[in-house]
Amino acid sequence: LEEILVAGLRAQGEPRPEAALALERMRTARRQKETQDRERVARMLKLLRSLRRSSAAARHAVFERARAAIDRWRRGRLVSPNYIEAWEKLIAGGLPAIERGLREGFGGLGPEALAANAPFAIDHRPSSPTSA
Repeated sequence: LEEILVAGLRAQGEPRPEAALALERMRTARRQKETQDRERVARMLKLLRSLRRSSAAARHAVFERARAAIDRWRRGRLVSPNYIEAWEKLIAGGLPAIERGLREGFGGLGPEALAANAPFAIDHRPSSPTSA
């Protein structure tokens, strides 16, 4: 979309202020989304580090809850089958597979997409400073 706007601005000669402003807003929104995506992946990787230090029983319980979430996705047709299949395979591969998926992507899905559609119950909202 940005390329279309830029080409249109160039074709018109002198850019109109409202078009330049729209382009800048789009760039700002993209930067914000990229930051949110990176933070979401970082939170997922933090969860995995925490799970790695947890007991086998605790890891098993987390994976069972994730499998139950995936079952709800499937029954309710809540998520694309691509995510369902990817997360089933990643969970079957355990922590190393999940971590690799969140670093490199898996099944045609990038790390950001996997983190945004993960079956783990973590807060994906950006952290905000708390008042003391």
